[in-house]
Amino acid sequence: MDRRVKKMLKLIEEDADSFAKKAEMYYKKRPELTTQVEAFYRMYHSLAQRYDHLTGELRKNMPLDLQSQGSGISDIGSDIPPRCPSPDRRPSRRKSVPRAAGFDVFLSSGGNSSDVYKKGDKSSSSTDSELEYDDYSVFSGNECDQGVNGKMAELEIGLNEMKEKLRVLEEESTERGAKNDNSDLLARIREYEEEMKIANGRIQLSEEKITSLKTELQKYKQLRTTGSESWIEESAKMEKPEPIEVNQAVELQNKISVLEKENQHVDSKMQALLEEFSTTKEMLKGSENENASLKLERKQFYGTIQDVQGQLDTAQREIVELKLELAERSNCIKVLKEDLETSKSERNGLMSEMYSLKAKVSSREVRIVQMDIHLHQLHMEHVKLIARAEAAQKLENELLSKVKELEDEIKRQRITILEGAEAKREAIRQLCLTLEHYRNGYHMLRRAFIGNMRIPVLTT
Repeated sequence: MDRRVKKMLKLIEEDADSFAKKAEMYYKKRPELTTQVEAFYRMYHSLAQRYDHLTGELRKNMPLDLQSQGSGISDIGSDIPPRCPSPDRRPSRRKSVPRAAGFDVFLSSGGNSSDVYKKGDKSSSSTDSELEYDDYSVFSGNECDQGVNGKMAELEIGLNEMKEKLRVLEEESTERGAKNDNSDLLARIREYEEEMKIANGRIQLSEEKITSLKTELQKYKQLRTTGSESWIEESAKMEKPEPIEVNQAVELQNKISVLEKENQHVDSKMQALLEEFSTTKEMLKGSENENASLKLERKQFYGTIQDVQGQLDTAQREIVELKLELAERSNCIKVLKEDLETSKSERNGLMSEMYSLKAKVSSREVRIVQMDIHLHQLHMEHVKLIARAEAAQKLENELLSKVKELEDEIKRQRITILEGAEAKREAIRQLCLTLEHYRNGYHMLRRAFIGNMRIPVLTT
């Protein structure tokens, strides 16, 4: 939003080389300026709706004790005086400047833009009334946002005033467009003057040609008279009984025919020049009449241009005043935006505290539930341990009785084992004796066998 406001101010405060260029610049950049204003209003409207939605949710979800704290904060904030002037102290709109004759017709071409502005103003006023109704319905029971609502209302009023001033500036720029028409008329007058100069030059050239042709005609007339005189003399000579050659007569006839042809050509040329002279005279009279009418129109337009120049000077002074007022309004908007940012930061701080408290309460509730579950589990484990201890006691008694029985059994088995061991020893003793007996018998047989084997060897 700050970026769009800066761009809009740059479009409004941009300077040009001359006053006419500045008017043309305003006329060309009017659609861009209107789009910037509309985008600025849409962003502001969406921001206000988001703020209303968030404050409504905060009011619904806020506990009672936090609401009481918020109301105390709003009472403190409402005691602070506003930095921007109230709507009642706004400067009144400027009075309309009287226009020159014919300007209403010229400004009729720019009626569409004014209609668009009127429609935009109507839609903005309807949306503003809806916003005020929504604000009242949402914040009727909540005192913590009264200061912020007042600041937002002042911002909306300032925005409407800025739109109205921009519309007035645009109308003035269309009025300044009349100077371009006057410049066109002056250019036409200059063109007509140049055409008059060219026509005068052509007339002078034609007059010079006429004088030169007149001199040539005089020469030809003199030649004709001299030729006729010579022809009369020659004819008189021919009437004399003196002999004349035929060739000289033919030459004279040829000269006479040539001179007659030249005379006819000069007459036709003279007639054409006279006709051209008459047409140029008529054109000169028409151009002189047109020049006189254009001079009258130029005088009238000079008067209207002076009137327009005076109106443009007054409009320039009003533009300077409006620029200063717009700068003051922009400063007020900056201050109000800073206040809005501080209120938003406070609201965000309260929201964060509320969320942290909710998180703590929910965590404690979860811990309590977990401790109940753990306690129940411990009780069940204790009951199970008691049952297991009783079962273990019974098992221990059974095992002790079994141990006693096993000890008796072990004693009996020991006695039987000892008896079996004695029997085994005796059997082993008997086996040892039998083995000794068999071993002695084996040695005796071996000796006898070896002795029987040696006798045949000795005999061999």
